[in-house]
Amino acid sequence: LPALANVNTTARLTEVRTEMTQMEAALAGFKAEYNTYPPSSLSLDPANPRTKSILRSIWPKIKFDNSTLEVLDYSGTLDGASCLVFFLAGRDQNGFSKNPKYPFLATGKNRVPPFFVFDNARLEDNELASSSTVTFKEFLSPFPGQNKPYLYFSAYNGKGYKRDDNSDHMNRPYYQEKSSSGVLSKPYNPSSYQLITPGADNKHGKGGLYDPQASDPVEANSDSARAAEWDNITNFASQPELVPQ
Repeated sequence: LPALANVNTTARLTEVRTEMTQMEAALAGFKAEYNTYPPSSLSLDPANPRTKSILRSIWPKIKFDNSTLEVLDYSGTLDGASCLVFFLAGRDQNGFSKNPKYPFLATGKNRVPPFFVFDNARLEDNELASSSTVTFKEFLSPFPGQNKPYLYFSAYNGKGYKRDDNSDHMNRPYYQEKSSSGVLSKPYNPSSYQLITPGADNKHGKGGLYDPQASDPVEANSDSARAAEWDNITNFASQPELVPQ
C-alpha cells in the first residue's frame, strides 16, 4: 500500500507540473496578445484608480460603463487565484470580446478565445468577490480532496510583487534571500510571476524564504507552520516539490 501511495503521489505531481507548464504557455499567450501579464489583485470598484490603470494597460480604450460595470460592481477584490482564472479564461470561461471599448461583453462571436481551458469540475466559487452577473472562480489542484486553489502572484512586469495579493491563502510569494534583519529580497521570477499550489496536504503555508541549498529550505525549524510548504509545487523550483520527502 505505501508503494501504491507513492506511485499515486508521483502521478499527481507529474499532472500538476504538466498543468503548470500549460498555464505558463497560456500566460505567455496573454502577454503576446496584450503586451502585459495579468494582475494578481484587482478591486472590483470601477472608480478605483489602480483598477482603471491596470485594465487600461490591457485594453487602452476600455470604457467604464455598460458591460464593464457588469463585472466591476464594488463587491470585493479579486485575488491572484481568481485573477488567474478570470484573465486566462475570460468572462464566463468564454474569453474576451475583441471590442476594444467593451472587452467584457458576454456575447458576440468576435472574441479572443480562452488562453487556458479550466476543468469545470475543479473550479470553485470565490466567496470573497462577486458581481451581480459574474461568478468569479478559483482552480483547485488535481490532488484528491483539495479545497485550496492554484495561486498566481504577478511581478507586474518587473515592478515588484505585492505580498498580499493572495493573503487569504498565503502571506507572501517566495524569495531567494533574507537579510540578518529579516528583510526578504530577490524574489523568484522577478520579471514575470509565480505559480504555487499545495501538494497532498492541502496547505499553502506562509511563503517567504526558499533556499533549496539550505539544510532547512523553508525555515521550518524556526517556524513549524512552514513545514506545510515542503510539498508545495511551483513554477520555479527545480524539483516537483519544494522540499522532496
